[in-house]
Amino acid sequence: MVARQQRRRRVTVPALPDDPNVRPDPAIHPKGDVLPVDASPPIEPAAFADLSSSDGGSGPASPRADREVRVFIGLGSNVGDRLNQLAAAVRFLDGPSGFRLERVSSVYETAPVGPVEQPSFLNAVAIVHTSLAPEALLTALKAFEQRAGREDVVRWGPRAIDLDILLYGRLELTSSRLQIPHPELTRRAFVLVPLAELDPHLRIPGLETSASSLRDRAPGLESVVRVGNMPRL
Repeated sequence: MVARQQRRRRVTVPALPDDPNVRPDPAIHPKGDVLPVDASPPIEPAAFADLSSSDGGSGPASPRADREVRVFIGLGSNVGDRLNQLAAAVRFLDGPSGFRLERVSSVYETAPVGPVEQPSFLNAVAIVHTSLAPEALLTALKAFEQRAGREDVVRWGPRAIDLDILLYGRLELTSSRLQIPHPELTRRAFVLVPLAELDPHLRIPGLETSASSLRDRAPGLESVVRVGNMPRL
């Protein structure tokens, strides 16, 4: 508990831009500012402090990059206390696990994607700086998902927490485990809306198209509804 109190800090949340695609939903949260946090105990990120030490079985390649890289990570949850699980993931991304959090987007409620009937998601995007190489970063994120209770029963099924590497600097990468930029990035409004909120002029490697341009023509844009800011830490 003492360590938790010492870690309290504020996460920088950008002001809501003057954009018709980014809007609060009064029916969900009348003030459109900070979502209420459930009284249940939060997932403690302390157990994940050692996750960055693994190289993810990437062979001789170094698990560390030569310098810190700016990375965009998508967050999602549609099982249990969705908001608490997103907040725990943000704490992990700003902890002693090889990450430094720059900013986190607003939280959006979105319709699920895929053939499985399931609850709606809460989604967000975070910008972090890390010296972890892409494969080691993926390993750290997947280990967090598993320890936070994720169970992959069916593809595109319900998930307690989902962390995706969307962009890793200007890198374009295809391997047996990982593709960067994320292969579904340009077709997912629930990713493009928070991504464009954070950096509307961001150019996607390999496309050289801005995040805001991709957002404006993404299918399902009308189903992405802003419900509030990520809770302050």
